[in-house]
Amino acid sequence: GKPMCLSTAYREIVSPDQIVMKNVMSLEVKPDRVILKDLMERTLSVKGTLKEVNLVDGIVVLSPLPDEAMEVGRAV
Repeated sequence: GKPMCLSTAYREIVSPDQIVMKNVMSLEVKPDRVILKDLMERTLSVKGTLKEVNLVDGIVVLSPLPDEAMEVGRAV
């Protein structure tokens, strides 16, 4: 079979201290939020938008709404 390709979701920039969630298995984009689900089926709902996705490197960058910026911080 194909090797599993999991992504890491970041806030605004790709940096270790901006990680929102690791081992992202799927994401769902809603009008005002992005819902992430990891390998352990944990879900995280982030108010904001999808900024960038790099499928080759498994990178997802989110742009949280300003009021959500601190709240999202450590959901790992």
